[in-house]
Amino acid sequence: MVRELPILDLVDYDRVRELHLVWKSIESLGRLGIILRAVPDCRAILILRHPCGYIASVLAGEGNNQFTSPTSSSEDYPVYEMLLERSPHKSRNPSLDDLKTMRTVERLAWRWVLFNEISLADADGCNNCIFVRYEDLCAQPTAKAKELLQFAGLSWHAQVETFVHRSTSHSSTHYYSVFKNPKESSTKWEHQLSPQEVERIGSVVQKSDLFDLYPESYGEGSFKYA
Repeated sequence: MVRELPILDLVDYDRVRELHLVWKSIESLGRLGIILRAVPDCRAILILRHPCGYIASVLAGEGNNQFTSPTSSSEDYPVYEMLLERSPHKSRNPSLDDLKTMRTVERLAWRWVLFNEISLADADGCNNCIFVRYEDLCAQPTAKAKELLQFAGLSWHAQVETFVHRSTSHSSTHYYSVFKNPKESSTKWEHQLSPQEVERIGSVVQKSDLFDLYPESYGEGSFKYA
C-alpha cells in the first residue's frame, strides 16, 4: 500500500537519511486515515479552518479562476455522493437530491462538515495525527509552530523563526502566497460574506459536533460576526 503513494518515491532515503519530507495537501482529507495507517512513522497535522473562512476562500478562488477543475466545489455532486456514503452520521445528513436544492454556501457548508467529520473519524485512535484550528495558528503563529514542530519530531531552528516572522509580518495578494497577515487572514471572511450567508452556513454546521470548536462564533444558535 505504501508504494501506492507516489510522493513517497520522490525521496531516496538511503542517500539522504536526515531529510524529512513535508507534504501539504488541500485535497487529501478523505485519504488521511489510509495514509496514517499505511505510513505509521509519519506525523500528520490536520488544520481546520473556520467554515466561513473556508467557504469565503473557495468562492474567492473560483471567482478568480484559481482552480483547475471546471466544476465548482458546490456542484461537484460525485464528491458529495462519496462523502454522504462514507459519513459516520448518515441518519442526520441530507440526501443528494436535498443538497441540489440548497444555496451554494449551504452545500459548501455540508462539504466542510462531511470532509472534516470523515477525516477526524478516520484519524481517531491514531497517535501520529493531531488537529489544530487555523484561527489559533493565526493568533499565535510562533508558539503554535513550535508545538507542531515538536509533535512532528523536528527541532526549532533560527531559520524557522525568521521565516515565521517574515511570512506573518506582511501580506501578498497572490491567492496561494504563504505571506499573509494572520489577523487579516483569519477574519477576512467577515467582510466577504453577507450576514445572511453566515447565518445559512451556521444553520448547517450547528448540526455537527464540529460547531463546538467555534464557541466565539456562537450566538443564539448560529454563527455571527465576531
